[in-house]
Amino acid sequence: MTVEDPDLGPVRMQAVIPHFRQNPGQVWRTGPELGQDNRLVYHHWLGVADEKLAELEQQGVV
Repeated sequence: MTVEDPDLGPVRMQAVIPHFRQNPGQVWRTGPELGQDNRLVYHHWLGVADEKLAELEQQGVV
């Protein structure tokens, strides 16, 4: 399958294996930029408050 990358343009990649009928899955990007998913991981998955995350970013921890 081909996925559009903002830096590389179209990139050919392996499709998701195995293929499940009810939930087949999909490849939607080549990979995140450094730090792109910080909010998702720290805030949504780990429950770090916005203020604490901003503090960690300001301190250069994240």
